Amino acid sequence: MMHLSRRPLWVSLVLAACFSNAEAFIAPGPSASAVLGSTGARAATALSERTQNAATLAMVAKGEYGETRTQVITDIDDTVKSSGGVRLLWKVGPALGGIDTQYKRGAFYPGVFQFGAELASDGLPPNMEPAPMAVLTARARELKLFLALKPTTKLCVAYNDAAKRLHAESGVGAPGWGIDCENTVLYGSVAEWILQFRKGWRKYT
Repeated sequence: MMHLSRRPLWVSLVLAACFSNAEAFIAPGPSASAVLGSTGARAATALSERTQNAATLAMVAKGEYGETRTQVITDIDDTVKSSGGVRLLWKVGPALGGIDTQYKRGAFYPGVFQFGAELASDGLPPNMEPAPMAVLTARARELKLFLALKPTTKLCVAYNDAAKRLHAESGVGAPGWGIDCENTVLYGSVAEWILQFRKGWRKYT
């Protein structure tokens, strides 16, 4: 497989126009952009997009990529972060989200954000953005004005940071991936705080 960054830009452009086999060459990466300099930046970008699209179509045709995205849904307490096992009414009331006391309350579990980003991106063509992460939360929808998840919430920022790292390191996924705070946050209700057994039914639904 030939790498475009090792030959003059005009040669690469000629090869791109002549080769019918998309797998015969690959798009220039960050190192290639540095070699080409500012004069070849626009041509390199266009070539990169054209090559990537052609290679993606070839791989789809061979069955190496699926045609659908995976919607990843996750709980938060004792799944993404530790609840600390905090309970109401002097430790005899209902748990505030979970029962894990191994980690400090609010501590994120190691690797959980990268795992979510990789799971959502698995099997996707390079030019297809993964479906946003969906989360289940016990926060009551009636109190969204005060409790709504926002792009600046630590949880949302952490998922986006993981996506940026994954994309920068391996080209997988999309740097803007994360939780869609307007559409993929599944809230609970006040009723479930009163009738705790209803939480399980809501999450199942």
